[in-house]
Amino acid sequence: MTNNQAYRTFAESLVQMGGEVALKNYRAKRFGTEWKADHTYVTQTDTEIERTMREMIRGKFPDHAVFGEEYGGDLDEETPTWILDPLDGTTNFAHRLPLFCSMAALQIGGKIVASAVSYPIEDQLISAAENGGATVNGAPFPSASTQQQLDSVTLLLDSGKSEQARADSFRFLADHGPQFRSFRKFGCMIAPLIFAIQGKLDVVIIFGVDLYDVAGLSLIFSEAGYVIMDAAGNPWQKSSNGDFVISSQALQPKLKSLFQTKANKDSDE
Repeated sequence: MTNNQAYRTFAESLVQMGGEVALKNYRAKRFGTEWKADHTYVTQTDTEIERTMREMIRGKFPDHAVFGEEYGGDLDEETPTWILDPLDGTTNFAHRLPLFCSMAALQIGGKIVASAVSYPIEDQLISAAENGGATVNGAPFPSASTQQQLDSVTLLLDSGKSEQARADSFRFLADHGPQFRSFRKFGCMIAPLIFAIQGKLDVVIIFGVDLYDVAGLSLIFSEAGYVIMDAAGNPWQKSSNGDFVISSQALQPKLKSLFQTKANKDSDE
């Protein structure tokens, strides 16, 4: 087993634990909800899962660093760093909506080399390793859609926590929404994976998102043959101003043209 595959297996164990804890507390209605400084929810489940993830990492890889949503950390490209979102979709979770997941990814040398996501409601485990492909419960991750017309696809649109990110998403929808067949907003990164597993994913655009929300997705979708971009149509980097786009190969040229139109309009204002 290569190092990346071993890291992938460990990432799977992290999120499987996270998914089990989340599902247990969800069914028991144990939420313990509080407000964070950024006006988003945190529950006892978020912190419980991240603490346990950190303990597991210290036990297995004591020389690795950790960067997590609830307890922070440093992203040092010189040190292997685990990027954790213990419970993504916390608002959904707290409102008894069954769209939440647990995510973990490993960065080495500035690259994401392994990642995993657990969707416990459907008992799904999605993971990837660099140059090792992406899987769903051990089976190959489905290929991207071949749809070539924007007016025939459903756009998954979302945003991060900031007012600017939300404003950017609303403005994009107002300016370009009519070019798509329809759009959806789910407030959880499991949504693109659900659509992709069903063979229905075409375009995802997320403005102002945090790295722990998309680090794992970037590797999974790249390994599955999707294009990962920023909202300017350039290859996505971890420093891409928080904008994250997933596209099929077939739709990439049309999206890049759309983003260029958006950029030209913004520069004229």
